Amino acid sequence: MLSSSSRLAFKLVKQQCKVVGNANLLFKKQSTNNIFAKFIVNQQGNFTLNHYLLQEVSNKQENSEKMVAEQQEALKQQEETNKQSETTPLESKNETLKQETNQEKEENKQEEKDQKQQSKNKFTDYFKRLLSPTNLILPAVFGIVLYNFASYDVRQKKREGELKKQGSGTAVKAIGAPKLGGNFTLVNTKGEVITDSEFRGKYMLIYFGFTNCPDVCPTEMKKITRALQQIEKERPELAEKIVPIFISCDPPRDSIEAVIEYLSDYHPRFIGLTGTADQIARVCKKYRVYYSAPDYKEGKEDYLVDHSIFTYLMDPYGHLAEYFAQNTTADKIKERLLNACVE
Repeated sequence: MLSSSSRLAFKLVKQQCKVVGNANLLFKKQSTNNIFAKFIVNQQGNFTLNHYLLQEVSNKQENSEKMVAEQQEALKQQEETNKQSETTPLESKNETLKQETNQEKEENKQEEKDQKQQSKNKFTDYFKRLLSPTNLILPAVFGIVLYNFASYDVRQKKREGELKKQGSGTAVKAIGAPKLGGNFTLVNTKGEVITDSEFRGKYMLIYFGFTNCPDVCPTEMKKITRALQQIEKERPELAEKIVPIFISCDPPRDSIEAVIEYLSDYHPRFIGLTGTADQIARVCKKYRVYYSAPDYKEGKEDYLVDHSIFTYLMDPYGHLAEYFAQNTTADKIKERLLNACVE
């Protein structure tokens, strides 16, 4: 049986157990072991738990307060988390919008840069195509044609000016004639050495032949004679500028005396020229006259000379102005001489 003081203490302990929780069991355990000495009941009827019980109760209370504080802290953190969770979507949305805006700006810049590069590439490609060999062919051809046309126009104007000079009696150099003719040195029927320069300012009407020719040479010489006679009647001033010349291509037989006798049958103004074999070969080469003579043997004079049959009209500068083949008639020679010669 517990004493009244023990019961009072037990009652008080039970009241304390509301706070402490485990004090009741502890008190019973301590009372079972008869260690009530741990409780001290003072004269006022109060009691005090021993140090052990008070310490246990204090620890429990502290733990309870700590748990409450932890719970409050957890609630506080939860509230902060909730707040953050409420603000985070908005901030995330703003951040996303900001990133999208920056990305759009970068894309715009890149697009502008690409457009500039494309424009530059188009400009470069255009000039590359413009300066490509294929595109330059047509302008080059056009330029050549234009240049030739301009050159032709200049030549025509020059030719017209020269024709005007010819009309005033000034000798004019022919343009566009074949390369035929050249300097020569031969001997005339007076035994004088004569060159082509003696005939500058006049038209030389040259025929190559030989005095022993049976038919061809006499025929050509007669056509020249008739053409000159007709010109003398129609244009005597012009006829004076035309000098008929006979050049022999048979030097061994065509001596000065033989040429004089041969020319007596033709126009009186004919000038006969002969020379050595080398001199005749050089002049025939320059005038592109073909001739073939046999080996000259002493005492043998009954041979023929094969030669080309052309009559050449050389202008006052010594260039080819006109030529006449074997089939050209005397009238045609006269007509073409009038057209080619200028008074």
